Amino acid sequence: MEPELTRLSALTVIGLLVHARGGETDLSAVWGDLGLRAAEIRPRAAPQAALGVTFNFQPAAREFDYLAGFPVEPGASPPPGMASIEIPAQTYAVFPCTLKTLMQAIHQANHVWLPASAYEHSGGPELEYYGDEFDPADPASHMDFYVPVRAR
Repeated sequence: MEPELTRLSALTVIGLLVHARGGETDLSAVWGDLGLRAAEIRPRAAPQAALGVTFNFQPAAREFDYLAGFPVEPGASPPPGMASIEIPAQTYAVFPCTLKTLMQAIHQANHVWLPASAYEHSGGPELEYYGDEFDPADPASHMDFYVPVRAR
């Protein structure tokens, strides 16, 4: 599968932050907790969009930081108990998927497509984009996985 390449402007995301370990951390619980506090995150840049942001990935330990949140207007401050991350403008390879196929999309992007492409991972955060049409109750609902890339 050939991903679409797109350039995103810099953005700020506010939400709940966890330090996760691959296969051991239930990220769905983080999203459930965020749902209970979503109204506290203001002003949002895109009211219906949600983002899962993966960063500080340590491959050997299979550990990473994960922020489940919403894009906000520049300068917005996180409510108590929440965190924010500034994501710089960068180019992404976008892989369409569903919740059911997200892990396959991550594998395809990082272990199949990237090594064979003219691009490399830029080291920036990876994004899960849950747009207006996304329905968390429907495992076949469309979402996108974004991998930050730069030319080799």
